Amino acid sequence: MYSFKIEEGRLRFFDNTKNINDSGFPSLGKIVPSMSKDSVEGIETTILYELSGYSFDEFINVVRRSDFVIQNKAYQTFLLDSAKLVSKALDDDVGLLIVPQNISYLLRDILDRMKHVRPGLKIIYESFRDFDLSKIQINYEKYNITENLKNKMEGIISDAKETGVFRFEEVPKQFKEEVNKGLNMDYRKVRPEYVYGQNVAVMDDALGENVDLQTMIRCIKLFAPAKIEAMNLI
Repeated sequence: MYSFKIEEGRLRFFDNTKNINDSGFPSLGKIVPSMSKDSVEGIETTILYELSGYSFDEFINVVRRSDFVIQNKAYQTFLLDSAKLVSKALDDDVGLLIVPQNISYLLRDILDRMKHVRPGLKIIYESFRDFDLSKIQINYEKYNITENLKNKMEGIISDAKETGVFRFEEVPKQFKEEVNKGLNMDYRKVRPEYVYGQNVAVMDDALGENVDLQTMIRCIKLFAPAKIEAMNLI
């Protein structure tokens, strides 16, 4: 268990080996190792920690905007312990971990410690862009297609506007080029050969923000990995 306080818009971690009841902060948050399971896109997803004392929104808003240049021992211990927890959650045969563009500074700090815990693990950062439906501009008149095919494509776009998840695998081949302009995956960093036939993991900050995790899993499935594992920090 790790204790913390949100103080002036930043997280202050406490050393749990000390008596913190008289620290002047009667209302403390707690992050407790959980390793609970959920399912995202049919993939079993491990949630590393359970949060208490603060709401999810209070906590995630702070870690989203805070620059964690924190040198105190309690925070550094939390980071290394968290990296060990990430390694424990991953199967031994996973060699690649992919994370989205907008992860928190907190998760970045944790993953930076992975080089001390699991040096053979390749981590690709900022591998997904925010999906922008406005970039998909299809001139249907230039294609010799049926009305049904056009309606299928429009249905995929319409569903994405509602759900925030784009069904790339269902896009008719005629429209692949236009759709790729709005594709989330950054091919400069994640190439099909990195994923094809490999054991791959994806990770995001929080269970409550699974649109990113859903999108990563859907994109990676396009490249036919041998296995996909998924994790959330909270």
